[in-house]
Amino acid sequence: MEPKNIPSPQLRLRDIPADQAEMVVIEEFALTFDGYAFWDEQGESCSDEAKSDCQCLDHLRTRLFFAQRAGRHSAGLERERAVPILRALRTELSAPTATICRHEAKPPHPLPE
Repeated sequence: MEPKNIPSPQLRLRDIPADQAEMVVIEEFALTFDGYAFWDEQGESCSDEAKSDCQCLDHLRTRLFFAQRAGRHSAGLERERAVPILRALRTELSAPTATICRHEAKPPHPLPE
């Protein structure tokens, strides 16, 4: 079954797995954002954007997505790599305004449910 796509403006805290969730759950969450398609539409490279230090939702989700995809060629997505990104996603979603990213000026997002 293909994971459900969740656009970043629709992402809620309840969508983000707990740090101690099974890795399959974290990997499924990583695939709710298609970094390849997203950055292709922006005219950018997913692999380049995954290296960005931007803390906006799109870049955080890109890093998690890219780590999951890279993990297919090794032992899989590592918890030590995923958890800091999950925590950063929670922090960003909890902030009263969104981090402004160079690829798009984003309006403030509502407080998470």
